[in-house]
Amino acid sequence: MRLQHIKVLVTVAETGSIRSAARRLGLTQPALSKSIRQLETEFGVQMLSRTSRGVVLTDYGKAVLARAKGIHAELKRLEDEVAQMRGKRDGSVSIAVAPLPSLMILPAVLPAFCKQHPSIDVRIVDGIFPSVLPLVREGEVDFAIGPAPPKGIVGELDVERLMSSDLVVAARVKHPLAAARKLADLQSAPWMRLGALGSPGDALAETFAAHDLPPPKTMIRSDSFASSLALIETTDFLCILPKRLTTQLQKQQRVTVIRLNEPLPPVTVALLRRSNMPLTPAATSLATLVRRRANILNKS
Repeated sequence: MRLQHIKVLVTVAETGSIRSAARRLGLTQPALSKSIRQLETEFGVQMLSRTSRGVVLTDYGKAVLARAKGIHAELKRLEDEVAQMRGKRDGSVSIAVAPLPSLMILPAVLPAFCKQHPSIDVRIVDGIFPSVLPLVREGEVDFAIGPAPPKGIVGELDVERLMSSDLVVAARVKHPLAAARKLADLQSAPWMRLGALGSPGDALAETFAAHDLPPPKTMIRSDSFASSLALIETTDFLCILPKRLTTQLQKQQRVTVIRLNEPLPPVTVALLRRSNMPLTPAATSLATLVRRRANILNKS
């Protein structure tokens, strides 16, 4: 497999069109189609299937793409790293960020980073464990900042713990259950869990189980913090959020906290990156600023 084949496959998958992929890569359509045929001949399988709406990847194509995307990302990262080592200040940094660090870390570090590296493009992706793990493993992002995964399941990833926060129950201002103090009083309330299975949102079911209570009957799972916050603010849905995050939201009078007698487990925020791949100079600079900000928050 040649690097050109990798670029072609990734671009076709992103655009869903031979014509659009050729335009993006500066190739003619026959030249791009030839690269696809060479790739298919090399593997002995069909990678693409043409439809009336464009092209889609076959199961073989999807399997090859999963590996090709990581190689493509590393190639771009290598080009950026060499350029930055030569003194050039262009390139890009991609990070995945959970709600707590997006509110308490990024606003304090990105202005300084952009001032130091005015020609570096920064791409931010919303992400909560475990959805961020494939992004880090496949090189889609340089690193992620969010809830630390359980020990023993991250494999080749480095997990650098930055800060921690207690979890609390967040509700809209003037929620009818705002004065509740027992978990049992919230059992019949509508709940929303932020994040997939294995995320800090699991603390909800775990806490109910620890107190011999069945889990709430009504529960929405959301991967979007913006949508979750909108529901918390305007409906009777309850949600577990980091206390540090709700402190900021309370100052803005967007949510209130239901202060239960039963404690909820804390959440640890960590920086996740691949242990076998060094960060580019620009990504290293941003990670350093993130660590400094976390240290300041730990002392506050």
